[in-house]
Amino acid sequence: MTDGTAPRCSTRPAFASALVVSVVLFFSGRASQSEAIFCPIYNFGLQPGDPLWPQPPSRLAAPGDGWLYGTSNGGGNGLGQGTIFKTTPAGDLSVVWKFDGRETGASPQGGLTDGKDGYLYGTTYAGGYYGAGTIFRIPYGASAGTKPDTLHHFRNGSVLDPAPKQDLVPDQHLVPEQCDAWKRCTWSPRQRADIAGGYAVSAPVKGADGNLHGVTSYSNNQQYGTVYSVSPTGGDKTFSTTCIFQPALLNDKEMKDFVCTPDPKLGNPVVLISGNDNRLYGTTFGGFGGVFRVDGTKATALHEFSNSDGSKPFDLIQGSDGKLYGTTINGGSVDWGVIYRLDPETYSFKALNQFVPKFPAGQNGNPVWSGAPGAKPAGLAEGREGWLYGVARGGGRQGRGVIFRIPTVGTIGSSAYEVLHEFNFRDGRVPASTPLFVGPDMFGMTYEGGWNAKTNGSPDGGVIYRMSVDQPGIVGDVTKHCAHDPSPPDDEPCLLQDVATVRVSAHVTVKQVTESIDPLANWRPNAPVREIDDAIAVHMDCPDRPHIVQFIYREKIGPDGPYHGSLSSTGGDYLLTIDPSHACWNPDSLSKPSLFLRTRDPYYEDGRQARRDCDGLTIFDAPSFTKTTNPEVPSTVFVDNRQEVWRAHARDYLICGGRVQKQVDWVAEQKYGGPLTYSAGPPTNVSEIPDEFLGLLANKDFMLPFPLKNPLLPTQTGPPCAQ
Repeated sequence: MTDGTAPRCSTRPAFASALVVSVVLFFSGRASQSEAIFCPIYNFGLQPGDPLWPQPPSRLAAPGDGWLYGTSNGGGNGLGQGTIFKTTPAGDLSVVWKFDGRETGASPQGGLTDGKDGYLYGTTYAGGYYGAGTIFRIPYGASAGTKPDTLHHFRNGSVLDPAPKQDLVPDQHLVPEQCDAWKRCTWSPRQRADIAGGYAVSAPVKGADGNLHGVTSYSNNQQYGTVYSVSPTGGDKTFSTTCIFQPALLNDKEMKDFVCTPDPKLGNPVVLISGNDNRLYGTTFGGFGGVFRVDGTKATALHEFSNSDGSKPFDLIQGSDGKLYGTTINGGSVDWGVIYRLDPETYSFKALNQFVPKFPAGQNGNPVWSGAPGAKPAGLAEGREGWLYGVARGGGRQGRGVIFRIPTVGTIGSSAYEVLHEFNFRDGRVPASTPLFVGPDMFGMTYEGGWNAKTNGSPDGGVIYRMSVDQPGIVGDVTKHCAHDPSPPDDEPCLLQDVATVRVSAHVTVKQVTESIDPLANWRPNAPVREIDDAIAVHMDCPDRPHIVQFIYREKIGPDGPYHGSLSSTGGDYLLTIDPSHACWNPDSLSKPSLFLRTRDPYYEDGRQARRDCDGLTIFDAPSFTKTTNPEVPSTVFVDNRQEVWRAHARDYLICGGRVQKQVDWVAEQKYGGPLTYSAGPPTNVSEIPDEFLGLLANKDFMLPFPLKNPLLPTQTGPPCAQ
């Protein structure tokens, strides 16, 4: 575990395994948009052997074991031949492997892809037995010093065995297998094809056939390239070149069938992806570049760039709408690159944004500055609500690069393009890696920049960053305690709890973008800003996978005692409580089944009633007690001329670093004609969510944050509920 201390967005100290609960103290959001919170989590180069200078596309992988995995082009051993590393979302980094330049290769550029089989796969650009790179894999959970399995050594056309031969495994010896009647032997067309590739700049991907597929940028020591496949277990006997981007081979009668395409402008492939439709798509750098699809043993050109619509496409994704999205490094009106959309069925192409030197006046609330809103874009990632997120290696007021987003639907063009963050050297410069979403957080790396707070200098080796996007703006700093307990509404937020480890606030105002009554609905252009008043907010300091699971029960009490009945909520229908000692608890989540949602997530922050910062998580809630004159409606709360009291009791389990650490209980109450009031009990230290509460989640088809200790009985539905 190394110490790559990164600057924080908060002035409070952060501890990777410690949890502190505090009130929301944040500045308000932009008037028309939710916020994006940027956090550098690790500075490369602070420790000996650290990763350095990750090159594009440098894909990060998150297989779901609590770690992010990646590669760096430099750093590691004394020769600086690159690393494989892993880090927690909080920035606790460990170097898994330092490349040796020979057996395992050197200078990985492509990052890693998840094979969904317990392994992560990657390539090195150089090294290996022939100096042209390797294909490798590393298991999930690999610890420091875990040697990757080398699946293949690229030859770049070399037929020679390297010395010393004793280093070679048997299938590394290339023996001519095509012989004539006089036993004069030479290499077969298949052998010539399989040794052609070299210098891969991207990681392979798992195809629908279960094999790995990828591209090399060179073939036969020329900048043409290949498409290849190999078994996930590796070995030269399982490696096969699908086709070669080398039109000159059309004149070779033995090799002409291996040519990907006769088009001389479609060559030098850089990236291959496995699409949502189980087809393989890629990009090329030859000429102005192009986008292709692998069809059998051939490559079909889907689009060839002309410079005016872009030049040199790099990374590529297939969106949830089936369209291909990507960026070009160059081309467009000022040769600073474009963002594009391509229909793989109709070949319809559209430039969504061209990078230009200056923001148009008044554009989307962004100021006009002498710097650019981005230049030389790298890869894209699809976020929620129809947004594409990406990075540009240049632009911004300091010219260090930016993070941006642009919608895939609705208004298209420069007016919809939005800059979320400008790099400033201290927090990184030249963002080059393709972003990766893990839940609501986006992770990426910069090629250079970073800061050493201990020496007040920069190692300039790049950073890993986390950005939480679409964050609600919570208005007002909490500086005073509530006047009463329960607290009445006031002009400003106030503190219900303010002790060493817990602070809970009441009557905060929250501004967030909302598109419909369903907070998980898809994005729409010109979405309104929703303002929530009189909310309660609980914030916990926890940089390592913060989560909050909330349960709730409600009471409706009239002159004659508690009411029976049921309520409908986003967590499902549940009964009113008539006896608090046998409360009718219910999961409180935004994950109500709907056409907008595929899975039921128990975490209250899922959706957007939450805000993340560099060091923790805030949830906010505003129980609705609406006056109505229709007592027949199940959601009826207040009926005219009835002196009723409504109460909502909530229990929050606070999770940090994969462990339950705190329990916070709070109550919202409203009397007919009176104000909404809040109270909160002292927080307690806990180490688990009781089985009876986990049973509530299980019986309502929520995913469980922790396994049950004891199997539930068929009739068990949670804590006893008086009905």
